Amino acid sequence: MFALMCLVIYAFIGRRVSIDEHKIRARYGWVVACVAAMMLMVVFSMVFVQRKPMEVQTVGFLYDSLCMTLMLTLVLLASTNDQLRSDLIAMQQADRLKTQHYEMAKENIEQINIRCHDIRKLVGSLYADDGRMPTPEMIREVENNIRIYDSMFHTGNDSLDVLLTEKGLYCSRHGIVFTCMADGRSLDFMERSDLYSLFGNILDNALESAQQIEDAGKRVVNLSVQRDGGLLVIHEENYYDAARAPIFKNGMPVTTKSDKANHGLGTRSIAWQTRKYHGELTMKAADGVFSLGIVIPIPAE
Repeated sequence: MFALMCLVIYAFIGRRVSIDEHKIRARYGWVVACVAAMMLMVVFSMVFVQRKPMEVQTVGFLYDSLCMTLMLTLVLLASTNDQLRSDLIAMQQADRLKTQHYEMAKENIEQINIRCHDIRKLVGSLYADDGRMPTPEMIREVENNIRIYDSMFHTGNDSLDVLLTEKGLYCSRHGIVFTCMADGRSLDFMERSDLYSLFGNILDNALESAQQIEDAGKRVVNLSVQRDGGLLVIHEENYYDAARAPIFKNGMPVTTKSDKANHGLGTRSIAWQTRKYHGELTMKAADGVFSLGIVIPIPAE
C-alpha cells in the first residue's frame, strides 16, 4: 500500500522535478533534510501504522502520503527559489565584473583618443618640417595607425560609446562586420551599469555566434537602438552556424554547453534587465538568422 502511494506521488509530482546536480553538490543540507524526512516517513509507516487495524492503517497511509506530497512540494518550491537566488547572485557578480570592465575600457578609449590626436599633429608636422613632402610610405604608415579611429562611436551616450567602440575594435581584429545605428540619448533613463550589462550581453552572444561561422561573408552583426514615440526599440541580428542552431525553451534559447550552471547567464541577464524596466523581450531563429528585439517604455521626464 505504501509503495503504491509512493508510486502515485512520483507519477504526478516526482517526474516534474528537475534536479540540477551542480547546485545539489553545493547544498548538502537539502540532501540531508530530504533523506531524513523520507526515513522518518518510512519509520512512521512501519512502526505506528502497520501495527494498527486495517481502518487505522488506511488513514495512516493517507496521512503519510499527504505529508510526503506536501514535503516534496515544499522542497520543489524551496529549491526553485534557491536556484533563482543563485542565478541572481551569479548575474549580479557578472554585472559587477562588467562595470569594472567598463572602467578599464573607458581608460583604453581615452588613450586611443589621445593617440589619434597626436597622430593628427604628426601628419601636420610632416608637411611643415623643412618644407619636404612626406613619402608615400610615411603617409601609409600614418593612415594605418589612424584607421583605428574608424571604430569609434559617438551616439550621444558615453557608456554606450565605450561599449560599442570596444566591440567594434574586437570585430576589426576578428574579421566581423559590425554595423550599428544608435540614438544613445534615448538611453539616458537607464542606469549605466544596466545599460552596459544589457548591451554587453547582447553583443557578446552575437559575436560568439558570428565567430562560429566558417563563411566569412556571414560574420555580420547588426544592432539598432532608436526611440519610437515613448518606446525604446532595440533590435539585433546575426547569422548563426546551422550545425549549432539555437534550441529554444519557453521562448528563450538555452545553452547547449555541459556546464549549464555557469553558461546561459547572459541570456537570463538580458531577460532580467528587460523586466526591470518593464519591457518586452523576443528572440527567434529562422533561416540561419538569429534576431533579438526589446521594447521598453521610456519614463516620462
